[in-house]
Amino acid sequence: NLRALWIRLYLLGEEDRFKLVHSEPSAIHSSLSSQGIEIFEIAYFQGIQGPIKIWEVQYTGKEEVNPEYVQVSFPERLQERIYR
Repeated sequence: NLRALWIRLYLLGEEDRFKLVHSEPSAIHSSLSSQGIEIFEIAYFQGIQGPIKIWEVQYTGKEEVNPEYVQVSFPERLQERIYR
C-alpha cells in the first residue's frame, strides 16, 4: 500500500508535513559504501537493513486528540492475556 506513511517517507521521499532532521545509514550500508559498493539505502541482508531517520512533525493546528492514543489502562481483552 503506497499510502502507508513509512513507504511515503522512507521509499518515496515525500515529506508533506514531516521534515527530515537526522539520517544515519545502517552499518551494512556504511560498510559496503566504504568498499565502493553502492546500494539502495534499504537492503535485505540477514533481515531488512535500513537507515535511522528522524522527522520533525509540522503540525497544522487542526489535529484532534484520539482518546485511544492517550489511554492509560489496557482494554480488558489485553489484560487477560498470559505472556510466556
